[in-house]
Amino acid sequence: RISSKSFRPTQRDVLFAHIPTQQLNIQRCTIERIDYEFYEEGNQFSKLRKLMDYIDCVDGVIFVAALSDYNRVMPDSNRTNRMMKSLELFRGVCKNQ
Repeated sequence: RISSKSFRPTQRDVLFAHIPTQQLNIQRCTIERIDYEFYEEGNQFSKLRKLMDYIDCVDGVIFVAALSDYNRVMPDSNRTNRMMKSLELFRGVCKNQ
């Protein structure tokens, strides 16, 4: 279907599209005259230290973890569970470590 010249992505196609994050992404927006900055590190645990430099003086953190990682392992290890690694990262962010 997607190899057809007349292919048009459906809403479902767009919803399930995934492009891995390659670097720290920063998005800025203003909502009701309040400026926000969103930092996304894209599950690249090795870049945590760089992310921590950005969140030294923040008012809030939105931490998102994929529930689908409950039965997956980290790419560099066949033993480390991805969800447990996400929880470890969350604790580190909360403690600013």
